[in-house]
Amino acid sequence: MQAWIGKIRAQALEMEMAEVKVSKQDVILALTLGLPPTYNAIIIFFNAMDPEKLTINTVITRLLNEETRQSGIRSHAPTPAHTNHTADDEALVVAHTSRRPLSDITCFFCTKKGHFRSNCPDRKAWEKSKASGDAHVAYAESDWAADGVWSDGEDVAV
Repeated sequence: MQAWIGKIRAQALEMEMAEVKVSKQDVILALTLGLPPTYNAIIIFFNAMDPEKLTINTVITRLLNEETRQSGIRSHAPTPAHTNHTADDEALVVAHTSRRPLSDITCFFCTKKGHFRSNCPDRKAWEKSKASGDAHVAYAESDWAADGVWSDGEDVAV
């Protein structure tokens, strides 16, 4: 992308040196017209942008950001598994791993074996009671005055 931008800016500079008037819109059009279809979303963004805010530097910055974003997407794309492999490329082979049996799985909510936390019956019951508003709050006996009025530790006149 940087080479493309440099090429367009060099051409615009050559035209200006030859006393050909080159507007900022001409440079922006030249930058965007030669882009591959993967940049269509950014071009739509430029079309919707206020023309006064659409500067050459803004376009260049957005194009470089889009290139970085797209290269990040491509680098995280899954690669197909190798079917014809030798001992030399053993690390490149994607191996299918079998799932662990449920009897070996320990729930992180109730610590019982045989299910995941997302399927825990104790957790589902807890969430149901929590949603119904049946919250249980523990108070020490010393928090209550003799007449059953709650106290925060200070003397209460009744």
